[in-house]
Amino acid sequence: MCFMITPSLLVLGGAVVHECSPGSYLSFGSCLLCPPGSCCPAESVQPTQCSPGSFIAEEGSAVCAPCGGGSHQGEAGKSECRACDSGNFCPEGATAPIPCPAGTYTAETHLAQAAQCTSCPPGSACVEASRAPLPCLPGTITPAARRSACEPCEAGSFQDYHGQAACRPCIQGGYCPAGAAWPRPCPPGSYSASTALADETQCTDCPHGSTCAGGMGATRPVPCPAGTIAADTRSVVCTKCSSGTYQAADGQSSCHNCGAGFFCPEGASAPLPCPDGSYSSRTDLGSSMQCSECSLADVWCREETAAA
Repeated sequence: MCFMITPSLLVLGGAVVHECSPGSYLSFGSCLLCPPGSCCPAESVQPTQCSPGSFIAEEGSAVCAPCGGGSHQGEAGKSECRACDSGNFCPEGATAPIPCPAGTYTAETHLAQAAQCTSCPPGSACVEASRAPLPCLPGTITPAARRSACEPCEAGSFQDYHGQAACRPCIQGGYCPAGAAWPRPCPPGSYSASTALADETQCTDCPHGSTCAGGMGATRPVPCPAGTIAADTRSVVCTKCSSGTYQAADGQSSCHNCGAGFFCPEGASAPLPCPDGSYSSRTDLGSSMQCSECSLADVWCREETAAA
């Protein structure tokens, strides 16, 4: 601002003979116009620089003008103000831009007040002085406007897209820890028919007689087909019945011994009879070659095979 420093009067023989008008100053007996960027009130003997936050563009001014709303000036003695940058606002007389508050943004320049900053939309975050909303990364959200930071999805939920306002329940066959961008599959030997699981310990162990390969498709146990078994829980693959045993039903955990007069190759779903003219009293045969041939003296054997 401009203040009177000393009288700008020309005195000759005790009488005032000259006085400079406002907007000019006395220099070596002459009145000179005040330069741009400075002001000269009445009776100035030198220009006074405009203070930061003010300016004057023309020469011959008695006062400086404050920078208008939407502009600023941080230096003294300037003839113009600077436009307020995006991400900021500048009230009248500003010496520096003021950041838009956290939770708001502006891509525009020349804003004059904080109320002109735009609210950050849901699904995005705006730190202080933001020029544009920052979309939340997968696994994070902002459920409401004017947020300065994204928050992680709660355990049991996930979000696989950018810029979202809500998380999705974890799907069957998987679990979702906090901040999940995608469900993690239940480990091999387990499954899940439920949603919103938060930890792999919540996946269900595969029961006896079934297998669970794990992964996002593991929503139920798969019973072992006839001829195979799963003796333990958390099985990933079924095991064939060993030679000399069989299993006729699905979803079983043990095999049966092959009966007398029969043989059972590996993976048998039913006992197979010894060929005509042969027999066996053993119950663990795995091949027809292990059946014994009937002799002339084996009346019972010959009768049995003939009846068959």
